[in-house]
Amino acid sequence: MPCDLAKSITRCAVAQEHLQKLLTDHGEQVASIVQDYLTQHQTYGTLSPRVMRRGGGISIQLGAGGWSAIIRNGQIRLDAVLRGEEAAANQFVRDLTELLGITADELFTQEVEAFIGDALVQTQEVEVENAGRRQQATVFTVNL
Repeated sequence: MPCDLAKSITRCAVAQEHLQKLLTDHGEQVASIVQDYLTQHQTYGTLSPRVMRRGGGISIQLGAGGWSAIIRNGQIRLDAVLRGEEAAANQFVRDLTELLGITADELFTQEVEAFIGDALVQTQEVEVENAGRRQQATVFTVNL
C-alpha cells in the first residue's frame, strides 16, 4: 500500500554517457520519434524530412538537396548548410538537441520503471524547482 506520510526529494544524476547509450540502444525508437517530430513541425514538416537508421546512427535529410544531419552517440552533426542559413541550421540543432534530451529522459524513466517492476503503482510528470530553475521530473509511487 502506498505511504503518503513520508515524502522526500531525491536527486538523481545520470551520466551523460548513459543517456547517450540509451539513445543508441533504442535507435529505431529514437529514429521514429525524430521522424514524427520533424514531420509534425510547422517548419521542418514542409521540407519533407526523411529519417533513416544508418551505420549505428540516424541520418536526417531535409528537402531535396537540403540540410543533412547525422545523430550518433547522442551528438548531432549537421552537413550541407548553405551560406545564409546558418542561424536556421543552428536553431535546427538546438531543437533536435532538446528533443533528444527529452527522449533520453523518457527512456531513462522507462528503464527505472522496468527496474522497479511490480512495486510501481503510478508515475506522474511534475515541474519542480532545482537550483532556481524550473524543470520536469518524474514522481514514482511504489509499494514497499
